[in-house]
This record gives sequence, structure tokens and C-alpha cells, in this order.
Amino acid sequence: MVLDPHRWLELRRFRGLYESGAMSLSEIAKATGLNRRTVSKYLSGQAPIAPPKRAPNTAILDRLVHHCNVIAINGPSYRLKNRLAAIERETDVA
Repeated sequence: MVLDPHRWLELRRFRGLYESGAMSLSEIAKATGLNRRTVSKYLSGQAPIAPPKRAPNTAILDRLVHHCNVIAINGPSYRLKNRLAAIERETDVA
């Protein structure tokens, strides 16, 4: 999981507690609502020291779709159908 800057800063405030041993990775994961693996990744010594400049599209979509039901619609597109009809009318006139 890639964190957006807000979630990244929220997680980084737990770094001192984790390094001092006051909180475990599981406790931090529970407090932030993140996966334990994600918490471990971002609190390790190899984690970036600055938040990401921009939230990747996947992180934005993940947050948006988290509480939604996705309905896949298969079939002809009315927008495409209307556009093709307009193009056909334009070529008939010329």
C-alpha cells in the first residue's frame, strides 16, 4: 500500500513510540487502521524521511472504492454510439 501525505504523517508520529518500545507494530497498526506490514514498511530505517509529493492514483481510488459497491456495466456505450452517428451525419453532408 502506498500512503498519501496525510496518512504518512499520521503514521510517522508513532515512530518515536515504536523506537522506544512503548508501542508495538500491532498496536500502531490498530491505532492507525493500517495493515501491520504497511506499518512495518514505513517505520523501518529505510523508509523515506519526507512524505510523498502527491498521492498516487491507486491510493486515491483505494480510499474512494473502500466503502462503495462497484458495478461493472458491459454493453454498447451510448456516448460512443451518438458520436459515431454524428460523424456519419457529417460525412453524409460533405
